Amino acid sequence: MLKKFGSAMLISALAAGSVLAQTEKIPVESFESIDIAMTGGSVTGSLVGDVAFDDVPEIDGPMALYVEYDATPSTYWSQAAITLPEPHDLTGITELRFSLYFLPSSTTNTNGEVPVRTHLPPDDGYSMDYIHPGEWYEITLKIDPYVAETEMPTFDLFRMVISAGLEGSGAFYVDNIYALRPTNPVALEVVPLYGFNSTNPGASTPLGWTRDQASVDPSLGADLMTPSEGTNCMLLPVTGGAVQAVQTLHAKDDIDWTRVRAIYFDATVTDDFSTWCTVRPYIKSSSGGTTVPEEFRGISGNKGSWRTVSYWLDLGPHMNSIIGDGDFAIGIRNDNGGEANSPDAQNILIDNFRVGMVSSFCLAVRDFGQNASIYEGSSGSYPVTVSLTMKGDAAPVEMVEMLPEGWSATDISNGGVLADGTITWNLDVSPDAVQTLSYTAVSPASISKKPVWSGSVNGETVFGSAGPAYFDKTVTDTLVEAPLLSNTVTLDGVISAGEYDGANVYTFNHDTSDGNKAPGVHLSGKEYPAAVENMTFHVFHDADYIYVAADVVDPDLSFEFNDIQFWNADSAEVYFDGNLSRSNAIESERHGCQLTVVGDGRLAASNNKYFPTMLDAAGGGKYMEDGRDGADQPVYWACGAKASATGYVVEYRVAKAQILDPANRTQIGFEVMVNSSEAASAATRTGKWGYHCSDASGVPFEAYNNESGWTLMNLLGTSVNDWSVF
Repeated sequence: MLKKFGSAMLISALAAGSVLAQTEKIPVESFESIDIAMTGGSVTGSLVGDVAFDDVPEIDGPMALYVEYDATPSTYWSQAAITLPEPHDLTGITELRFSLYFLPSSTTNTNGEVPVRTHLPPDDGYSMDYIHPGEWYEITLKIDPYVAETEMPTFDLFRMVISAGLEGSGAFYVDNIYALRPTNPVALEVVPLYGFNSTNPGASTPLGWTRDQASVDPSLGADLMTPSEGTNCMLLPVTGGAVQAVQTLHAKDDIDWTRVRAIYFDATVTDDFSTWCTVRPYIKSSSGGTTVPEEFRGISGNKGSWRTVSYWLDLGPHMNSIIGDGDFAIGIRNDNGGEANSPDAQNILIDNFRVGMVSSFCLAVRDFGQNASIYEGSSGSYPVTVSLTMKGDAAPVEMVEMLPEGWSATDISNGGVLADGTITWNLDVSPDAVQTLSYTAVSPASISKKPVWSGSVNGETVFGSAGPAYFDKTVTDTLVEAPLLSNTVTLDGVISAGEYDGANVYTFNHDTSDGNKAPGVHLSGKEYPAAVENMTFHVFHDADYIYVAADVVDPDLSFEFNDIQFWNADSAEVYFDGNLSRSNAIESERHGCQLTVVGDGRLAASNNKYFPTMLDAAGGGKYMEDGRDGADQPVYWACGAKASATGYVVEYRVAKAQILDPANRTQIGFEVMVNSSEAASAATRTGKWGYHCSDASGVPFEAYNNESGWTLMNLLGTSVNDWSVF
């Protein structure tokens, strides 16, 4: 949560996760008259000094804490700490802030940034920030109500992992530690929601919950630990690495989520972890995709003792699904060290899931429409609606909508007045009916940065979308368009006459002689000239399916692989983000999928989970028609593949009814990847390249675990059949 430095003694700040309230600033430490140091982790030296010594501008007096560090492979994930000489009573705060200035000589990553991860006791990560040297940056740690009341009355310690995950060295200054506390905090009622005391009808899974990405169902776990409440608790399946383990089944039916601002649940482990074990909630919906907070709570040392973990809950992107017809679920994500798969059989237990709710407010939800998109360098007009729903008695409402910098508005409904980039409405809202406000947002002539909308209604933040989907130039310049056709395709690995007539055709390679920018990004291994190894793909859609035919030219073929490591063979991969979540962790299911096919058709895999039987196709190729993520999961794709002396062809057919969410979506995330192998080193991947596979700066990007670096596919002239039968 990184932003340029700035503060005032009495300011407006977010409180209760979304409520705009007057907030007091509480000074904590300015290092003007104190003898203190940062110690541990990668820190090699620290003292309080004058910032003028390094020509650093003052932000809170001339003195600050100076720190030198050296992040070596043995220490770069360990934590350095600042312990204040006297504890501070910060009861009730909503934010803790401090500022860092890295000297220009500090080692940076390829984007010119130094990564810093901030922790609070006992073992909780609160933010991951990427800081450019040569400027003051302010880090904000959001403090939820439970932590504010239980941990902050005696605050005197915080920790940092400096140069996190990056081997490097440097120096920085720390200054201006302070907290924000609402002068009129919003009262939250804590309501029990899931007690995990019974099971779903006819099943052994806890009532209201099911597995998500975990390979094993959740179950009840009272035989391993006395519950923190009631008669039972939930046992999470434990695997190494991060996984969105479990999620709710019918969350929208269980409580009025529009009133929820925070969540709390109890967690423990049955055996101490020698590495790490963390938990955090995540949210998934039709309107917001999957969102996972940066923060995590550590429970690796909680053997036999329940710990209450708590979070503010950002429902903003998901509110359109909550109040509309979209899907909505909340889940628990855990991240564990490799020992989680060991014979010790460690387990995570969850109990007493509760929510903090507000009782009376006016709900405002902004909407740009499901298919609205903005491209860097473009311009346009965008219809905006804001729906007002009174949760309580009828009351006067002041609705304020702040436009992005440089934007204007026309066609403002309901007597709204535009002044200095802000639209203001004053009206009465009754709980008997939804009040809908509308206007048209007008962009500058050329959009140069992501536009962000903000607003409030009677002090409560406007929920819903903070702006249409925004795409930088690397995405804009590689966008794929699929025309609507009615061609007949036989999945056999042969691009036959007429099959792809009218389809759009795109060609790319991994020759970096002109740089390594999309389209055509070389990620690793051997590099061939463009004329020697490349891919051409054909794309179109009809009423039911999306078709992609990948035609790979490869001078040295090998389709061998050891065990199930099929990515080490010559193979093609396509990726679909059917709900356009652009999640920074691939969803690994039909809405966010990786579909891999070995070039000669000997194996096909969806999300590395399920390997359907490949059948013989007429003409010597292979095909399959039951691609899914598990035997009990929906079939959503099919393929055909065939190799030749000069390369191979893989044809994909993907069911729109299964991957699009919502069903009328016309823009999705998309990516194409190629794995390359050679006969002389069979079963070894000698190269890897893709179509876009870049971040916003065009830096090469791994597609397989992150949807945010994919390009886009527009479904032109979309036709939707009656998909209710699925």
